[in-house]
Amino acid sequence: MVTRMQEADRAQTSKELSWSEGSVVVEGLRLRYTEIGQGQPLLLVHGLLVDHRDWRTLLPRLATSFRCIALDLPGFGRSEVPSLERFDYRRESFARVLAAFIASLGVAPVDLCAHSMGGGIALALAQHSPELLRRLTIIDGVCYPFPLPLLARFSLLPGVGEFTFRYLYNRAVFRHYFRHDVFAGHPAMDAQLVDSYYDAFDRPLSRRAGYASMRNMLETLPDLATSLAKVQLPVSLIWGTADRLVPFRAAEQLVKALPDALLHPIQGAGHAAHIEHPDRAVALIEAHHLGPREK
Repeated sequence: MVTRMQEADRAQTSKELSWSEGSVVVEGLRLRYTEIGQGQPLLLVHGLLVDHRDWRTLLPRLATSFRCIALDLPGFGRSEVPSLERFDYRRESFARVLAAFIASLGVAPVDLCAHSMGGGIALALAQHSPELLRRLTIIDGVCYPFPLPLLARFSLLPGVGEFTFRYLYNRAVFRHYFRHDVFAGHPAMDAQLVDSYYDAFDRPLSRRAGYASMRNMLETLPDLATSLAKVQLPVSLIWGTADRLVPFRAAEQLVKALPDALLHPIQGAGHAAHIEHPDRAVALIEAHHLGPREK
């Protein structure tokens, strides 16, 4: 249990830590990242339609124990948005870029924490380049087949789905998605942050990147599920029991499919369990990545 004095010490220490911004070119793509803290490197990978700010509530807390590196994936945030001719936005391609990014920073074997779409990317990396990773945390990951919500099913319809996503997916729809599908309602959605995500999304190349990422992520989930036994490193699954996007039953199936995994439910949390319950998420991340291996 963390006492109030420990929390105060943590808060004071986080104020003393400095933030830095960095960029590297890997696989011919300019990637940008935010870094804070010292200690064991912890790479944080965001989900669809967001960027490194997905971790904004956790970074000051985690930075007292880790060297936190929050990356913007290709096509998102401040990183380069390559055309589909240069980058296909498939899970394996993201994983290849992630491997090159880890190598470029010289932090292998690194601890990895990933959310939503980032969870599937992390598992693909663990399958193909396990030597780069030490331990893995997945938060509400898109890693296992699940019933798709109506909007996602509509977006996958040939022709009309892509047209809708690229041209008709406006700010109101974007806000509705985050308010009703991503968050469970406590705390309330940060509308200003969501609007800034929309502003980054609302560019032709970014819309194409977002659609390609979503389509490839969802269509290839069965392929990812059939190879989960290859993931031999320790995995901690953090999941909101009220996740409307990737239901908790998907987490229950995922933990059975992974050879060395534990499932940690966060009661009442939605798809962004780490944002809605940051203290609980930080405690679980620290226990998994700093403590003895869980059994």
